[in-house]
Amino acid sequence: MKKLFVNDTFELGSYPQNIVVDTEITSAANRLCGTPSILSHALWNRYDNGECFGYTRDFEYGGRKYRCVYTEKCSRDGFLGINGYKKHTVYVFEYAPVVWRVVRADANTALAVSEKCLDVKPFCNGGLHARDKERYVDGAAVHMNNYKHSAIREWLNGEFFDTVFAAEEKARIATAEVNNGAETTKRAPNPYACENTTDNVFLLSYAEAATFFADNESRRKKATEYLKAQGGYAYATPDKKHNNSVWWLRSPDRNYCNCVRCVDDGGAMSDGGFSCANEPANSGEAVVPAITIIIKN
Repeated sequence: MKKLFVNDTFELGSYPQNIVVDTEITSAANRLCGTPSILSHALWNRYDNGECFGYTRDFEYGGRKYRCVYTEKCSRDGFLGINGYKKHTVYVFEYAPVVWRVVRADANTALAVSEKCLDVKPFCNGGLHARDKERYVDGAAVHMNNYKHSAIREWLNGEFFDTVFAAEEKARIATAEVNNGAETTKRAPNPYACENTTDNVFLLSYAEAATFFADNESRRKKATEYLKAQGGYAYATPDKKHNNSVWWLRSPDRNYCNCVRCVDDGGAMSDGGFSCANEPANSGEAVVPAITIIIKN
């Protein structure tokens, strides 16, 4: 990849983003995917993002890749309806290139962040059904806001990484040493800060989100239609459309064992108890992935 500079954008990988209205393609989706049923559930992938659960299924048509989304149940139906979607209905989304923006660059690598909120996921395990504020790993208590043992980290480096990037694209992504120390979480000491991790894809820390963006406006991220169709939050923007989302950071709040810091729909990262700045870790918030790109001379 050519030399990259801060604020450069580039495309790498693809993910479901834009809704399809072309009747030829939606008819093909109906033939190839149908609707989830007792007999066909094995052909669909179940999702549970903390706000809604349902099913997805990929298919190819005319040399392009698409994903069907069917939402079965939501904890709150409000945003699904506000976003223009309904339960028990199949919607079709086209895989589109993921656009990344460089937030830090040196001679050999560049740290880049997705320009959009690509999906909605719970931070910890359990989705809609999470109840316990801690679990045990190797006999030690692990809290809901522990990034090392989080469901979102596992998803980013597993299903997301494999879905978005082809083999040759994966070769351009560095395995990064991710600093999860208390100093990255806004306030130190932080009893919920976890060990550092080694990741291909990761979330930004509070410190990174504060440093790499000049102001609240530059931190605002728009939701994809794919996110909206799964009940993800998308708040009203000046054009009256519901576009901006709250997106996860990887940093735990230091006061609550089940809260994680976020960037709110206005781009702010202020304190606020169980507000957008410190969302309960089993809620479904938007995902803005980050990657480290290898620059070859």
